[in-house]
Amino acid sequence: KDLETRQPDGLTIAAVPPRAAAQDVLLVRKAAHAAQPWLPLPPGATVGTSSVRRRDQLLLLRPDLDIQALRGNVPTRIDRLREGRYDAIVLAAAGLDRRELGLDDLVLFDMNPRYFVPAPAQGALALQMRESDPKLDWLQALQDPQAASDIESERAILRALEGGCQLPFGAHVMGRSGLRAFLQTPDGPRRIVAYDFGIKTTI
Repeated sequence: KDLETRQPDGLTIAAVPPRAAAQDVLLVRKAAHAAQPWLPLPPGATVGTSSVRRRDQLLLLRPDLDIQALRGNVPTRIDRLREGRYDAIVLAAAGLDRRELGLDDLVLFDMNPRYFVPAPAQGALALQMRESDPKLDWLQALQDPQAASDIESERAILRALEGGCQLPFGAHVMGRSGLRAFLQTPDGPRRIVAYDFGIKTTI
C-alpha cells in the first residue's frame, strides 16, 4: 500500500502474491473494554493512531473518542498500549498476522471493511523490480490474478485523486459486493459503494 501509484521509470510490479487480511484491527486493553455501539470502548476512550483515514472513520463511528497520535513500529505501538498510554490502538490485521505476536492480554476487534474501509492495497504484497531484469518472467509466476486486479482497482482511485498516505481515503474491493470507498472531504465524510451497475454515495 506504500508503493507509488505510478511506477518510477524503469521499474514495474512483477507480481502480487495472494493477499492477506485487508481489514484494520482495534486492539483494546482489557481494563478499557466495554460494550458500546459500534466499538467496544467506553465514552471518551483514548485511541492511538497517526492515520488520518483511521482517525476520521473512528470519529464518524464514535465522535466521543479522544484520538491521539501513535508512532513507531508495530511492537513499539503495542508496548505503548500495554503501558496504558492509550485505551486502544488501530493496526492492520495483516501486520499482526505476519508477526505472530502474543496478544492474549488484549482484546482484538476486527473492523469490518464494509463500515471501516482499509487503505488501498492494505494486506497485499507487491514485488517491484527492474523492467529489464531477466528474472522478471520467473517472478510473474507468483502473481495472484484476483489480488492483482483488486488492488489495481483500489489504487486507481487513489491515483486519480492524486493522494498519498496522508489523504483520508480508503478503498476496498469486496468481491461481488463491489468496491467500497471512504473519503473525508471539506464538506464532510463520504462513503461510496460502487456496484457493477452504478455508484451509491452515503454519509
